[in-house]
Amino acid sequence: MHRTGCQREDHPRIGRRELLQVGALGLFGAGLSDLLRLEAQAAKLTVRHRASAKAVVFIFQSGGPSQHETIDPKPDAPDGIRGEYGVTATRLPGVHFCEYLPRLADRANRFAIVRTMHHIAGREFRNEHNSCHYLLHSGSTALPPGDTNASIGQPRLGRFEWPSIGSLIDYALTPETPSPQPSPPAAGGEGRVRGALLGTGLPAVVELPRGNNMKYPGRGPGILGPRYSRWGVNLAPPCRAPDPAGSCPNCFSHDDPNDPERKAGKGPKAWWDNTSCRNPDFHLPDLASDGFSLPQIEDRTALLKRLDDLRRGVESADRAGGLDSWDAHRHQAMQLLLASRPGRHHWGDVFPCFFAGGGIRPGQVVGQTDKTGGLPATEPYTPADLAATIFHLLGVGPHEEFHDAQGRPYRIYQGDPISPLLA
Repeated sequence: MHRTGCQREDHPRIGRRELLQVGALGLFGAGLSDLLRLEAQAAKLTVRHRASAKAVVFIFQSGGPSQHETIDPKPDAPDGIRGEYGVTATRLPGVHFCEYLPRLADRANRFAIVRTMHHIAGREFRNEHNSCHYLLHSGSTALPPGDTNASIGQPRLGRFEWPSIGSLIDYALTPETPSPQPSPPAAGGEGRVRGALLGTGLPAVVELPRGNNMKYPGRGPGILGPRYSRWGVNLAPPCRAPDPAGSCPNCFSHDDPNDPERKAGKGPKAWWDNTSCRNPDFHLPDLASDGFSLPQIEDRTALLKRLDDLRRGVESADRAGGLDSWDAHRHQAMQLLLASRPGRHHWGDVFPCFFAGGGIRPGQVVGQTDKTGGLPATEPYTPADLAATIFHLLGVGPHEEFHDAQGRPYRIYQGDPISPLLA
């Protein structure tokens, strides 16, 4: 049976001859799962094109500033659309930015802008945050089957969730390193852990400033499994707002300085208590060992191994990957020890994206929107194309695959690199 939710075009095809060969392998103690595992290992040896980027800083703005007030102003649009700001010329002929971005305008030859980013979710989802979060973080082409904008932000058993861009990069590029205490092989993988960047002990994907508290969908490892999860770093104190979002505590809890009745507090016209906004107290994560010496840490590791030996006796009862998740997080911790305006509402049919460094061609604006800045007027590019561009710049080729926890193969690319950006 074809698994519910996955697309046939995502999978490489196995011909009839190869399938018969797989059957023959069973006579020698091997089978389809072994073949898929060997293929996954062989994929690591694939000669890649030269990468132009070594790392990626992905700055995601949920409900960020509008294109009209930043890098795609429409001064000739009607009053309710164009915004109240003027424009300033950039170093690029005929290209203007908002008047309040003069320094960016003066450096327009150092970066590139794609003005026609667009996603293909159903129209009922175009202006909704949850579905757009999932598409942008995963670089996917659609919501998981059975999900809506209301459900995608909530846990759901059996969801076929595409991995995040970061998790796919982790899978494709991060070398496997022996774990402190190697564990027995899991389905579709070996007894090794991933996530250490070139021996630094740091995980491959780090999210900040409030990575563990925010519930944006699409940021997890999905069908890749928990060993490819991001490391969420909280740099801000707990948010006391009833609707927390963004990087600053109580980001929507700002009072109006021109209206004393809306000051912080419990007054009838006041917003909720936003006193933590006055002192955000951002801080670096504490990676210290709480005063433990290295021998003490080693003793504790030995104790954990003995507990692991007991745990293995009940491992067959684990069907949801929970133990694997616990194991991956423990190994990662051991490695660590040793970023509305009235009139318009949301315009989700098109949005700009800023690119700099990593080998992209700077000094250009790719794509044009219509006269109101509401739709692409030239070729639109999707989150899948954005993900493919990132993969390409990192040296991951269009035919490379990943394997889920059961060893099933999928294509990493779901879109095409944005060709005008490529040098």
